[in-house]
Amino acid sequence: MGRARFAMIGCGVLALIFVESALTENYRYRRTARDDAKAAAILLTRSDLPSSSAVKGGRVTPDETPTTSKDACNGHVAKESDLIITGDAKSKFVDPSGVLTIESSVSVYQTAAMVLADWSRQRPLLTANCLRQVLARSATPTRLVSFRRLRSLPGYANDNYVIDVAYHLAGKPSVEFLFAVTILRRGRTEALISTQLEKVVSTAPMLALRIQTRAIAALAPRLSAS
Repeated sequence: MGRARFAMIGCGVLALIFVESALTENYRYRRTARDDAKAAAILLTRSDLPSSSAVKGGRVTPDETPTTSKDACNGHVAKESDLIITGDAKSKFVDPSGVLTIESSVSVYQTAAMVLADWSRQRPLLTANCLRQVLARSATPTRLVSFRRLRSLPGYANDNYVIDVAYHLAGKPSVEFLFAVTILRRGRTEALISTQLEKVVSTAPMLALRIQTRAIAALAPRLSAS
């Protein structure tokens, strides 16, 4: 899944990419100017997001750090070293209060077969059980409240998840965040869109999905045209 990992990137909490292999893995990065530009052209931009939102941001450095034992499920991490990334880009938007974070990551692989191979290794283990294992290693005490896999979007190879996570800080009330995560794949390219929203009102789940739906509607046509 490239650096478009299934991750709670905004809180730095988890990455769920697992199959049996060594406990340190990484993709081989052979980035080209052409494929970096291709990845960047697909990313979310500020104009894709609601004008009423206070989020600010733009392009940021993509995550190309290795997967380690901290990301392991049942003692394993994903084999990545046989997969080549030729384009990589990321964008991130955060509101001043830290309540809302929207991110997009796009990875271009050397071949379409590598996209499918990577995902086939990971998808069966993207589960609540594996997520609990990773959260248990977090420096901040963290509890999985709920994990749902939603139906796929028509017209794309894709997966959709809604995850509810609670953080427990010493001497303070727990803080609950919702994560809407969508992974889209087409040809050599894979894109991840995530919306992270603090659950401060009862309508937060609906609002998070509404923001995520708008982001998908903006990014997906660019992925199709790439």
